[in-house]
Amino acid sequence: MTRKETLLNLDELLKVCSSCTKKKTAGYLSTQHNRFQHYCHNTCKTGKKLQRIADDLDAEVRARRKQKKGMSA
Repeated sequence: MTRKETLLNLDELLKVCSSCTKKKTAGYLSTQHNRFQHYCHNTCKTGKKLQRIADDLDAEVRARRKQKKGMSA
């Protein structure tokens, strides 16, 4: 999957997350406990997909930076 396709997929998933019912529940938005983030990373299927895509993009950026750094040195 190319970077452009990945970013489009990421945008689609973020649209789903913006309409999440848990996001609007007061118990999940407590400033003392970050339950919403825990729910997204561990339970929500969309949140897990987002995390995987973010990790892949991060690895790609790091690889590009490393390659550029090696070329200039």
